[in-house]
Amino acid sequence: MHLVLFFTYGVSLKTWAETGILQREIRVYQELMREHKVQISFLTYGDSTDRQFEGELKGIQILPVYERLNRPRSKVRRFLQTFFIPWKFRRELRQSDILKTNQMYGAWVPIIAKFLYKKKVILRCGYEWYRNTFERQHYDTPVQ
Repeated sequence: MHLVLFFTYGVSLKTWAETGILQREIRVYQELMREHKVQISFLTYGDSTDRQFEGELKGIQILPVYERLNRPRSKVRRFLQTFFIPWKFRRELRQSDILKTNQMYGAWVPIIAKFLYKKKVILRCGYEWYRNTFERQHYDTPVQ
């Protein structure tokens, strides 16, 4: 079994490390590898600097988007370029069994890959914008 985790749009392993969540986030995937013999790949929005984490990932394959695509300066071009990611990683995606999102922001990439390569997808919501905005407004409203 081979699972490819698609990182949240714009997020790299370097981002996880800088925000202090790297170890927490990789724990479940290392457990899947160890206890269930699942092969894991991380498709990140990093470049070759994401490879510095290979030692910590202990066997998780790193697939940095900006090793295969040039990173445009324009945010619009960077966003539009995401629609080509499934073709740039076609070999790895064809060899996978399951595609998984880390959050909904960026989920269009594995959904495109699902239809191209006939793969199963696990959609994880992660941060829920509507619910969190609603709760924040509810709690920020002064009691009268």
